[in-house]
Amino acid sequence: MEVLKERESLQKKEAERIEVTKQKENKRIYLASPHMGGLEESFIKEAFDTNWIAPLGPNVNNFEKEVAEYVGIKDAAALISGTSAIHLAIKLLGIKEGDTVFCSDLTFAASCNPIMYEKATPVFIDSEYDSFNMSPTALKKAFQCYEKKGTLPKAVIVVHLYGQAANMDEIMEICNKYNVPVIEDAAESLGATYKGQQTGTFGKYGIYSFNGNKIITTSGGGMLVSNDDESIKKARFWATQARDNARYYQHTELGYNYRMSNIVAGIGRGQIRVINERITKKKYIYEKYKEAFKDIPDIDMANICQYGDPNYWLSIATINKEKAITNKDIDDALKKVTVGVEKHSRIMSDKDKRLTAYHEAGHAIVSRFLETQKDIKEVSIIPRGVAGGYTMYKTNEDKYYVSKTEMLEKLIALLGGRASEKLILNDVSTGASNDFEVATDIAKKMVTIYGMSDKIGPLSINLEKEPYQMQIFGESIENEIGKEVKRLIDEAYAKAQAILIEHIDKLHELAAVLIEKEVISEEEFEKIFED
Repeated sequence: MEVLKERESLQKKEAERIEVTKQKENKRIYLASPHMGGLEESFIKEAFDTNWIAPLGPNVNNFEKEVAEYVGIKDAAALISGTSAIHLAIKLLGIKEGDTVFCSDLTFAASCNPIMYEKATPVFIDSEYDSFNMSPTALKKAFQCYEKKGTLPKAVIVVHLYGQAANMDEIMEICNKYNVPVIEDAAESLGATYKGQQTGTFGKYGIYSFNGNKIITTSGGGMLVSNDDESIKKARFWATQARDNARYYQHTELGYNYRMSNIVAGIGRGQIRVINERITKKKYIYEKYKEAFKDIPDIDMANICQYGDPNYWLSIATINKEKAITNKDIDDALKKVTVGVEKHSRIMSDKDKRLTAYHEAGHAIVSRFLETQKDIKEVSIIPRGVAGGYTMYKTNEDKYYVSKTEMLEKLIALLGGRASEKLILNDVSTGASNDFEVATDIAKKMVTIYGMSDKIGPLSINLEKEPYQMQIFGESIENEIGKEVKRLIDEAYAKAQAILIEHIDKLHELAAVLIEKEVISEEEFEKIFED
């Protein structure tokens, strides 16, 4: 009995620890959060169903082929990290103690650490401003300097930083002149191109990373690629502890435990299938920032070089350190793009101000009690663009796919404004027209595109663009779709009303604060719920 009590106590403490960790993580803004494409689970399940849960297996073999085909190279070896891939590339080139390797200076430590694994000496080459990558001018000077010393480097590690290709024509011309091989650290640039050719395919060897923050991820993993299939074969041998082909354990060379597992590779197979969509989303994010900051002369988004297409892995900007750019300046710029320009000149009557306050308070209060919508950043009744006010939400993760629960709760949050107007003022206004438009579009897509209606079933139906579907499903399908859309909207509206009735005191309190202050922050909003 005592053992059971102790176990229950430990389980309770662990649950509390996990909950605290989750709360902390919810407040964290990730550099580049991972995403799931939807197919990963099927490949992982296949690995379990066939008992291929150890290193190597069909997923590993197929993932290697799929990455090689995607980037247009002869062969690839799936490994545990991008760092291990660089290490094996260095080993394949015969780099040893006393040798010199040129390396990009603006990069993560993993680009150069493998040089020191082999006790060689890294020499860092300055970057150019246009791409933030290795400067061909600086590389040329370094070669001239070491040529005079009579000791040329044994390799050059070129990094394609933040998903932007380096100037490979000029870099390869210099390296080829001195007959020095190139290792491309394309850890961040899978999917990026230089003059139509994928990064990682110009040099003797290329490497990719599938760390959790990369354009696609396997949780942790990497890939070594080359047109030299014999070298890749050798890399696989070293990566599996250099075990000789014998009936017993025999090792005539030093090996490493570097091979990717079959389960991890299954994640990668699902991820590689959505990489182009992922790049499109990352480009959208970059362009959104660029538009937001265009009127702030002291913030410059990173240059996109005309010689290629980046994968936009990370949206970066340079800030004039002589100027006092504040977080408020950045927030205001982002608000201008997403919501519109503040219009302090627009005079609101007391009646309109009260209506707007209750409308936005309705959105905020309803959202506060919905798990997927509760993170409120700011509530305002200052007109912006065409909107009389707005409720702004925090964005803590970069998501490409949305669950049914989140979409249903989005409907409820959208209808909170109208529900509040009706409940408190016993009247309705035109202010909710955009809310209805967005809500109806979401509900329609849930029913017709995403297959989220139990009544319609898991079907994708687009009667406008594909009228032939009328012949398949019959004319009655349109009526059924309309009924389902209306049902979703009606149920969402009823839930919004119920939340507001339950928390009507908070609704009044928030509306009063908005009428007085016009704008409230996240902290001020949460204070309302402290007592």
